[in-house]
Amino acid sequence: MERNKINQRTTQEKLLLVLSVVCGLGITPFIFFRAMQKDWAMVALDVAIVIGMVLVFFYVYKTNKTRYPSLLFLFVAQVGSTISFYLNGGHMVNWIYPAMLSTFFVAKPRYALIINFIILLIYSPKLFTYFETVEIIVIIFSVSISNIITFRFTEGLRIQEKELKKLASEDYLTEIGNRRALKKYLDKLWAQLQKNNTLATLIILDLDHFKKINDDYGHLVGDTALVNISRLIQSMLDDNYQVFRYGGEEFLIVCPCISKGGYELAEKIRKEVKSANLIEHTKMTVSLGVAQYVAGESVNQWIHRVDEALYQAKNQGRDRVIKV
Repeated sequence: MERNKINQRTTQEKLLLVLSVVCGLGITPFIFFRAMQKDWAMVALDVAIVIGMVLVFFYVYKTNKTRYPSLLFLFVAQVGSTISFYLNGGHMVNWIYPAMLSTFFVAKPRYALIINFIILLIYSPKLFTYFETVEIIVIIFSVSISNIITFRFTEGLRIQEKELKKLASEDYLTEIGNRRALKKYLDKLWAQLQKNNTLATLIILDLDHFKKINDDYGHLVGDTALVNISRLIQSMLDDNYQVFRYGGEEFLIVCPCISKGGYELAEKIRKEVKSANLIEHTKMTVSLGVAQYVAGESVNQWIHRVDEALYQAKNQGRDRVIKV
């Protein structure tokens, strides 16, 4: 499947796939080493950890879902490191560091910090058994510093990722979805239409004589018109509807679960735009095309039909709605 290519996966999927492989391969040699020592309790624990990592890897690889695999990974890593510490003595405390650090990459940083604090409390009784006071202070201090540094790092990464996603999917001027966001949304909607055999309608809107507005009043006025019309459209839509900037002066509205109402909505938008004061000096009009999804057609065919409807509206004099 194309979806299973690593470069097409989300960051969370990639992290879980990589971490599960690294942990699984890293633990496997210890199974044989401890079997030679006849430490069967640790053999069983290591086998359980490896099985857990294998399950995480294949579940993410096959389903592309991360919520439950993340929980399983956290459980296996943290419980595994804690049990090994209690079973094998103080030298196993070193496993607390990779276990805690990996938590930040599969859970939200603030939750990871809470989880790691709880784990440290669970470690505490045995710390006093295995180590002197100075050694305990060093361990707690080093664990705390590691957690704080990793928290700041991963929190920064998540903020950056969120900002980059916004930049990649949002039109910089109107702050609505761009062509990239539209494609992603339509692909998801199309998959639902194939599965559930429901209805959906596209409405495409084009500002009439927009070039003349730019020529007569300047591009800043033109930009104001685009911002104002995008806000007007949004104010008229239910939460289920989505509007995207499709081109320079074109907007595309996606209406899931709507058929006959598509034309009425488009006509309402046309009248509202015509009566609104979007910019000074002049009134504006729009031409609109409407196309209900037809079973069996692709997303591109659907968009082509609504484009044809818009073309007819413009050819027939503009300031009108054509449904195909």
